Amino acid sequence: MRHFDGLDALHYSRIRYVNGVSSDADRMARQQLVVQALEKKVMAPANFGKLGEIGQRFMMGVSTDLTTRQILELGYRKWRTPPRNNTKMVMEFTDEMIGGEYFAVSDEAANARLIRRFLGN
Repeated sequence: MRHFDGLDALHYSRIRYVNGVSSDADRMARQQLVVQALEKKVMAPANFGKLGEIGQRFMMGVSTDLTTRQILELGYRKWRTPPRNNTKMVMEFTDEMIGGEYFAVSDEAANARLIRRFLGN
């Protein structure tokens, strides 16, 4: 177990090569771990009084068309939702070399099935 400050978390989530191997899937998994750890830390009861400040600092690095109210509503819904009802899914893709660089190429059929499953259809 290791505590990362913001810069360490950023570096960890952006690592492209581990033991000489590059995988977008591995990098995305690291990014998800960082986001989940951040979510857990932000939602700790000790931080409730700091949520306004945390939100302001977070939004300085985000561009969105959501209003502040919509973001707060999403956060409140997430907070109220029991863990058993939280579903995390990862879109399907393959790593493909195109023009000498790797790209994550979407599997549209698999992702359409995933979206239907997520929506309960």
